[in-house]
Amino acid sequence: MQELTDILIQKLSKKGMTSTEILRIIKDVIYIVRDDGEYTLKGVSQKLGALGWQKHIIDGATLDLIVWIAENNNQCNVQQYTLH
Repeated sequence: MQELTDILIQKLSKKGMTSTEILRIIKDVIYIVRDDGEYTLKGVSQKLGALGWQKHIIDGATLDLIVWIAENNNQCNVQQYTLH
């Protein structure tokens, strides 16, 4: 799991995020998906935008990494939906 955490941190760092911002966005995403119990990339992105994050700050792979890490640390239990 440490390897996936490292990948997540690298992905967010490449977007110019500081360590403080990385921790904050991870917490924000976890709260969003935990509160809803289900998520889509579009829905999470909209809610992050409402919290002041830039549009498209995370992609699908980043979102999946955050959710996977959270679920495997018993932080949340969510269900993903794909919309076409």
